[in-house]
Amino acid sequence: MQLNNSSKAHNDAFKPVEPYGFKIKACAGLFASAVGLAITNAPIFAATSVWSPEQIITSAQTANVRTSVNKAGVSVVVWDQFIPGSADAAHLYGRWQVYASVCTAKPVPQAPLCAAPEAFTGNGAIDDATNAGAVVAPNGKVTVFWNVTAPALFSANSSSADNGANWSVPEILPGSPGYSLMSGVYSEVGQSVGVDGKGNIVVAMINPPTTYWTMRTVFGVQTLVKDAVTNVWSQPQQLSTSSAIFGSAKLFVNSDGQALLNTGFTTFRRQANGTWGAAQTVPTAGMGQIYSASAGFDAGGKAYFVYRNRYGGAYLSTSTPTLANPNPVWTTPRRVAKFDTLGSSLLVRGSSANHAIIYGNDMNTGNVRAAVTADGGATWGALVNFGLGSNPRAAGSENGLYALSWDSAGINADRFYVAGGTGIGTGNLAWSKINLIGNNATGPVAIAGDQPAGNARIAASWLRWDATGDMLGFASGTITP
Repeated sequence: MQLNNSSKAHNDAFKPVEPYGFKIKACAGLFASAVGLAITNAPIFAATSVWSPEQIITSAQTANVRTSVNKAGVSVVVWDQFIPGSADAAHLYGRWQVYASVCTAKPVPQAPLCAAPEAFTGNGAIDDATNAGAVVAPNGKVTVFWNVTAPALFSANSSSADNGANWSVPEILPGSPGYSLMSGVYSEVGQSVGVDGKGNIVVAMINPPTTYWTMRTVFGVQTLVKDAVTNVWSQPQQLSTSSAIFGSAKLFVNSDGQALLNTGFTTFRRQANGTWGAAQTVPTAGMGQIYSASAGFDAGGKAYFVYRNRYGGAYLSTSTPTLANPNPVWTTPRRVAKFDTLGSSLLVRGSSANHAIIYGNDMNTGNVRAAVTADGGATWGALVNFGLGSNPRAAGSENGLYALSWDSAGINADRFYVAGGTGIGTGNLAWSKINLIGNNATGPVAIAGDQPAGNARIAASWLRWDATGDMLGFASGTITP
């Protein structure tokens, strides 16, 4: 179904609407077609999107879903899946196993081709495991990472170079004893894996693992790199033995090899040549208790850090590298009053050089709102109102586009929405929004694109739970500025 090709149709897309003709087929693989959105006589900053039909990947009991995509439209969905009948004396509530499916984009209106879910194991046995994320290299090679917590502790990975038809034998990551990838089950902690434009994989590992971090205040942090040509892991590089881990912990890797590892209020910066700098700490003296901390990283290497303090103010700090100073300190945080109303989900993500998005829930209305900067955080555009919602998540592409997802609330029965665009311009015209699924669904988005003024590939996956049972779905699209 195609929306009316008019500005009114575009504006109406920002109102709570019924799903666009979605009908569930019991245990079926497809939903009815999602929509594309086109604009005529639109200003230069308008955004359009075209989406594939949705596809159901599994109807098993799942959790902790993650999604990655490359600019060619190859996507991977990775999740944790409950093992029925797996309860024992050591696992009173049962065990979980990691699964993944690779989805290859097809021309709209065709649904993406998603490979059958692949189950990953450690040492030939079904272990109690949780995923630590996945990456898709520019050449389409997909690598999935996971942590095993019992019967032994280790991190592992497996790759597919043929769109998920075949996978390599699981490989245990090297590194110092006791180190594992940051787990994705704690707020933003994870994913701690990334890939650059040559296909080199960068990972961050900590000790002890976040699954066992009760009462711990400091952690060791080390990084590893897997060479895309030799397929060999580097020796671990120790970044810290006493780093604090906060809920915002995350690794960002740019196509040129620059990277930012955030473990909380301590960050580590990697130059394009692979050199890691000394730890830099965001200054928070006199701020009291901190809430909602989040880090972002743009394609130019500028880092952003936002947080709110107990007094209700939202603060922004940035870190800008130069040739003379490739590992700069964080600036003194400054208050950005327009973000004061964004509550516990105050978050930031970067896109192209000097471009970033800050988003969250309005504490007064419960609406999802977002604003972007095009000058490195010096100024911010209007807070766009996307309507009532919760669990907002966003990602930015290196050519200045964004994907934003959230589940609505109240009268909309937690429908899953996705918006994409530049965020630059006047209000809602800078975004294109659709309702992908109805009734109790939530999930992440991923986006990839590197051509200036070009489009970007977007991928969205979601978990649905209601009277019909659990479902994990996927859709892909193209965002055009």
